Parts: sequence; structure tokens; C-alpha cells
Amino acid sequence: MIVIPKSFKEVMVKDYIALRPILDKEYDNPLTRTIDLLSVFNDSEEVRKLKPRDLPKLDFMFEEPSRKLEQYFEIKGRDYGIVNHVEDLEAGQYISVVSLLKNLSEDPNLYIDKLHEILSCVIFPVDEHKNVKSIEPSYFRDLAKDIYETMSIDEAYPIGVFFCNLSRILMSSIKDSLNQKFEGMTMEAKVLMLEATKDILKDGDGLLPSTISAMETLQNDLTTKK
Repeated sequence: MIVIPKSFKEVMVKDYIALRPILDKEYDNPLTRTIDLLSVFNDSEEVRKLKPRDLPKLDFMFEEPSRKLEQYFEIKGRDYGIVNHVEDLEAGQYISVVSLLKNLSEDPNLYIDKLHEILSCVIFPVDEHKNVKSIEPSYFRDLAKDIYETMSIDEAYPIGVFFCNLSRILMSSIKDSLNQKFEGMTMEAKVLMLEATKDILKDGDGLLPSTISAMETLQNDLTTKK
């Protein structure tokens, strides 16, 4: 049976990343575009067996996903919340945000391509009382994968928009925030933090070569919120 999504609630982040080039591309025949869109969710050979009259319009895909932001949500049955302030970012999240800001400044299209990585920087796990839970060293890697595979773009897109707003605040307060995060860090953690931010603080250039490795080292050095 051919899968035909009815709304963005049925489109995962990985699907939306695959859809964007098709939606942005110029097509002489709109039916060809529809076939390509459906092939993101189905075997392309099966889609091509459909008669033209059976092809859906998929009009919703040409609209912007909702920007309605939910403070708390689930991913694979686990509860998460959104970081509200720059000061709430953990050391690993901070380094990842800085690196992504550098990438996005060079190529704004990465906003969609890296959406799952962006989201993993600004959300955190919470318990049933909405208290922040401890983060393991592999948190960022595992969460980005779960977001990519199982989170709908209907939930993810508003958080991506939130990140863009947060990034403007972050760039204006990056030096103060960096100084605060030095408190209680080991020397190795401080070196990693400086390496991640030194070029951006100087002139906006530079990128941490191995963000995930640095984040995991920092998470081993620092204890997250209760």
C-alpha cells in the first residue's frame, strides 16, 4: 500500500530534509514532482505504477510548517523540554550551538539539513515533574539520531525557529556566557571551550574540528543540572 501523508504530523524530520530539494526544484510537469515527493515515503517503482488520477495533490507540503512552539514534548516515549535562556545551555550544548552558528552563517540552507543537530542543542530530558535530568556523554549523538528518525516536522520546525531567535541572543552575549561557563571547569574543558569559540569571538570565522568529541569530553568533566 502506498503511504500518503496527510499533514506535517506524518512527515518526520528525515523525510522533510529529503523533501526540501524536491519542493525547491523547478519542474516542467507537476506530476513528476508529485511522484518524487511520494517516493520519499515509498518505493519509487511502486509510486510510478499509480495512474495520474490516483496521484494526490500534497498541497500542504508547499506551505510552511506551523511555528506553534510546545515547551514540552516526547521523543521515542521520553519527555523533553526546551532551553529558555542562553545561560541554561550545558557546556556541550554551548559548544555545539557555537559550531552550528558558524556553519549556518556560511550556508543558511543547513538550517534544514542539520535540523536534528540543531534541536539536540536546545532541548533537554525532563522527568515526570518537568525537572531536568542528567545528560550522558552520548546524549547529543543519540538524541540527534532519534529526532532525525522519529520526530515529526510539525513538532521540530517550531523549535528550529526558536533556535534562530536564540542564536541572535547568543551571538550578542557570547563573551559573558563563556566567562560564566569557565567557573568550575577543568583545564581540559576550558581549553576545549576556548578552541570552540576563539575565532567566532575574534571575527566570526572558525569551526571546532570535532564537535561531538569535544562535547563528550566536556560532559565527562561537568555534571548537568540535577
